[in-house]
Amino acid sequence: HEAALYCGVLTEKLPKRPFEFFKRLPNRVRVLDDYHAKLREEEYNKCRMEMLRQICEREQECIEYQREKREKEERYFAGLQETYKLQKEREEKRRQRTARNRKNLA
Repeated sequence: HEAALYCGVLTEKLPKRPFEFFKRLPNRVRVLDDYHAKLREEEYNKCRMEMLRQICEREQECIEYQREKREKEERYFAGLQETYKLQKEREEKRRQRTARNRKNLA
């Protein structure tokens, strides 16, 4: 699905359609003859195959992009966790120093 979005392909244009679908033009009552319906079907299938080819070509790129994105987010959150841990340690040291100083003054 990601590869389709990456290519700009609408997934609702990808399903195989029955021949009866091509006998009518969109928003029209008139039924086309078999020759013109067959032409429409062939054009649709040609475009559909081209879109599927593009998606297959881009699929590996999308997988790599998602993996890189996930790794980048993991590094980012690991950095945040490390920063939080250091701040907690500093705060604890500050508390201990304050408590020791109060004890020495008393």
